[in-house]
Amino acid sequence: MKVIITGSASGIGKALVEKFKDHQVVGYDIIDGNDITQDDVIIRLLDDCKDADVFINNAKPYQLIILSKVYNLWKDQPKTIVNISSACTYLYSEDNYPEYFDNYYKPKQDLNQTVKMLQVKSDLPHIINIRPSWVDTEASAYHEGHKMQPETLANMIYDSIQKTEGYQILDIVVR
Repeated sequence: MKVIITGSASGIGKALVEKFKDHQVVGYDIIDGNDITQDDVIIRLLDDCKDADVFINNAKPYQLIILSKVYNLWKDQPKTIVNISSACTYLYSEDNYPEYFDNYYKPKQDLNQTVKMLQVKSDLPHIINIRPSWVDTEASAYHEGHKMQPETLANMIYDSIQKTEGYQILDIVVR
């Protein structure tokens, strides 16, 4: 199985790369010089996706744009897109989310709505929307409450992709 992962150098992405180590993994991360906001990198990512089986949309910038591009590339093909969103879009509404989520909540909510629209449009490619709560990464270092380990989330994502016989997982909210 060939797996493409954005945000692959740290946090959730790094844990996913490790979990899929027995498969062919292609990682994209700004740390490795693969800035997915750059047109040439997006073109390379889409080229890598042509013969891939799974795309994990993990890196925050351009998630919506890249999701749409991979979906269009894979339209009606038996492939899997895993979209990493956020539990904050489940726990809060547009009227009551914390002020410090201002630049985070709305893009993730837009991403969720696009995933739903694409899931209704077609069963293929299969899109799994994962909405984790706090995950123990550099980005959540300031949060003092409970945090899920990236490896735990990577295990759950791996299992979600592997065990789909007879059903499709559409949306998972996990804490």
